[in-house]
Amino acid sequence: MRKLLALVAMLVLTGCATGRSGTEAMAYWRGLLRSVGDSYLFQPCGETEWRALGAIPPLLQQEYERQRAGAPGIPIYIEGWSERFGTQWMLTEPRVIGGGLAACEQFYPGVDLHVVGHQPGWQVDLNGAELRYSNVGALQTLVFGSSRFMREGSIWRWLAKLADKRGRTFELTLEVTDTPCRDALGIWYNLSASADLDGTLYTGCARYGGLERFSLARRYQTEPGRYMRQLALTLALDGQARLTDDYLNGQPLIVSDGRWQLMSDGRMLLTLSAAQGQGDIPLLWSRHGDTLRLETADPVYGKGLELSADSELEWAADYRRRLP
Repeated sequence: MRKLLALVAMLVLTGCATGRSGTEAMAYWRGLLRSVGDSYLFQPCGETEWRALGAIPPLLQQEYERQRAGAPGIPIYIEGWSERFGTQWMLTEPRVIGGGLAACEQFYPGVDLHVVGHQPGWQVDLNGAELRYSNVGALQTLVFGSSRFMREGSIWRWLAKLADKRGRTFELTLEVTDTPCRDALGIWYNLSASADLDGTLYTGCARYGGLERFSLARRYQTEPGRYMRQLALTLALDGQARLTDDYLNGQPLIVSDGRWQLMSDGRMLLTLSAAQGQGDIPLLWSRHGDTLRLETADPVYGKGLELSADSELEWAADYRRRLP
């Protein structure tokens, strides 16, 4: 029975908010930055409205002026962590600076870190403990199913070994540091990387992957008074999800945990874990601005149920602990 999903008395659904150094929350911004006189405007990816920014980090201002020398007012792509101070959000930690509108369409799906080389043709993708090395020029792709992670101060290191069917062995060491880096196109990154494959050293820049998650990882809920019940859905950056169902009758919330992923057609698949012995529950949602609409005809949630975002994407502490 779907009604036998985990019941947790008086559980309050929380998002990814946490405090740090006096700030109330952090969010990850992606979009375009342009200058108008002495002011700066920001347009989030997927939106048309430009928002006035307060103070921006000197680094961001310097990079903007460097990349747009001779062409003031032309937008450039930026992404990075912002912090909330009271009701104000400020971009405080740039991660990528450079590129244009097309950068908003680059998500590097299914990976945690994407490393692009200074030398053309090679890249490394990190997904959990898996490392995938690709070299287009050498027509070589190596997938290391597991790796050993260690950290030494500001150096993040993954070591992996692989043996193929021919008996050949490969060893890969990926190191990422919080040292600024610039690629062949002049785009600025806050992470540098190196990859040592069997004694051959490659250098490059690193950035977050899985950026499609940042566009959806928020808290959503039904509009108060629209339905006979109140539902809230939290989509976390690591792919975890939690749906709570409140029938507004004084009974404990019905809590369902699961996972979510963005599909290639732009829809979101939410897979809830069912009670023991029953199959998982797949729910397909379409996106309409900041609203999610249920496309699956479900006996409990119906079809056409709408959940609207009620918070910014806020900082997940464990996400930043496990990635540089």
